[in-house]
Amino acid sequence: MTGTSSILSGVVYVGSRDGKVSAFNETTGAVAWRFNVGSPTTAGGVAGGVVGPTMTTLIYGTANGTLIALTEAGQQQWSANLRQPIIGVAGTYDAVISETSNGKIFGNRGTQAGLKIWSFQTGAALNSVPAIVDGAVYVGAEDTGMYAVTPYGRD
Repeated sequence: MTGTSSILSGVVYVGSRDGKVSAFNETTGAVAWRFNVGSPTTAGGVAGGVVGPTMTTLIYGTANGTLIALTEAGQQQWSANLRQPIIGVAGTYDAVISETSNGKIFGNRGTQAGLKIWSFQTGAALNSVPAIVDGAVYVGAEDTGMYAVTPYGRD
């Protein structure tokens, strides 16, 4: 398994190196569903109400740069090609923040099929998950810089 595992309402969601996202019953371990994203998952988990305030969305990033949104039932909502390996993903209503290994941060719209709304190049490589706290996105880079922007790209 790769990326971050998440648990919601008795279901465990995980990505894997074989390019699949899987959902398991938390108690029995039975497979609820599997979805092939086409490349090893490198980041992701439950992102909450990204496409709507009452709909839970699973967001995963892949080694080939695909950012993909799935429903709790394992149906694809949208995907976006960032063309760079994704190493970190976080989400809030209508915004998905992702990081790539070369130091780029992306903001995509959750309600608009993953439409890219902004990107920002940091001064060095990234290797952690972005954090969203009190309306700000925080990202630490290997240049010892701490970067802060809003989920919609304003600093």
